[in-house]
Amino acid sequence: MVAPALIPNRTIFNKRGHRGLANLHVSETLEDVRDHLRKMVAAQQVEDHSRSFSQVMVTFEDDHVRARLIDSPDESWIVSKTAFAQMDASLLPRSGGNFLMELSALDHPSARRAATGTWAMFAQNDEKPRMFRTVRTRMPDGSIERLLRAQVSQGYASYSNLQFVEDLLDNTDVGDLRILDWRIDDDAMRLRVGAPNGPVEVGTPFPMYSFWNSETGKRTTGIKGGGFRPSCLNGMGTWEKSSQFAWRHYGNTDRIQQGVSSAMTEISVASNGTLAGYRQACDVFIDDTFAFVDRMLDKTGATQEAIEAIKTRGMTDPTSNSADSLAGVVDGITLIAQDEHRDLFEMDLLEQIAADVMRRGLSMAERERIRVRPLEVR
Repeated sequence: MVAPALIPNRTIFNKRGHRGLANLHVSETLEDVRDHLRKMVAAQQVEDHSRSFSQVMVTFEDDHVRARLIDSPDESWIVSKTAFAQMDASLLPRSGGNFLMELSALDHPSARRAATGTWAMFAQNDEKPRMFRTVRTRMPDGSIERLLRAQVSQGYASYSNLQFVEDLLDNTDVGDLRILDWRIDDDAMRLRVGAPNGPVEVGTPFPMYSFWNSETGKRTTGIKGGGFRPSCLNGMGTWEKSSQFAWRHYGNTDRIQQGVSSAMTEISVASNGTLAGYRQACDVFIDDTFAFVDRMLDKTGATQEAIEAIKTRGMTDPTSNSADSLAGVVDGITLIAQDEHRDLFEMDLLEQIAADVMRRGLSMAERERIRVRPLEVR
């Protein structure tokens, strides 16, 4: 027997270009993004419920883990992995959620009922108000279910993807920039814009702005500066704190609206340092780049699968700089970050690792621990 299913973090929308400059010639604008989000909001019919665990029943006795309000027994919600993990952390002892999932998977006629009863014992006296966030979602068979997508604190401020895009349009000049790519997962949205209106040279990076938001409490609303290489869709963050702004979802969200304009001005200046650093990295060479990658990525959070892919695919890709250069290592990391199977959070981690590796590598070159190409052979 298998445990009742939890809904994983899914990619709902993924609009990205192809290698080369094709992605820079699309007519899509930030207004188009806004219009798409408006349709999504209408279809999802977001409902938030401020209730305590004592008034929310969670059951393991179906093909899916389900939740329902005690005063609405005929309407149940399927539960996402994110919401289950958040409820587990709020209500159960350490690893309690994993235990109940394993219990419900036992080949015993009472296993699922026992898991449901155990949850109820912990929930019955927990009267602290929480916010349970639900939306309508389409299932693989085409049916529509209401999904419990998140459980957050009562003080959580609902700042939607749509509101963020509308605030960007109303308070910045970002609407004049090209859309590079944008993606919406159940747990987060990332929107990247950049590129001047004039000619863009293949392989030459230009400033990029990444806009992040999560409607499920998985990360803050944020703006990050960085660089983008149109030859391979590689994006990279920066290591400069002045190129990153984040706002937590609490209190009055007007402060986000008021902050995006000044944040964009600050980021525009700071991002130029990243592009200058990348140009320097093209002239920095490493004797054993594979060992360098292993050393630089150790304990960064990158998976072993990603590290091996960087060495075997990323650094040897025709669009990457020379595999024995620091720029080639950076290109390899940022290219592997774009793999379709990676979620937005892993993509962001790898791109930030790339920026950190570049910073550390340039520092090592200054201390003559890495070779710099002699001026006469440049």
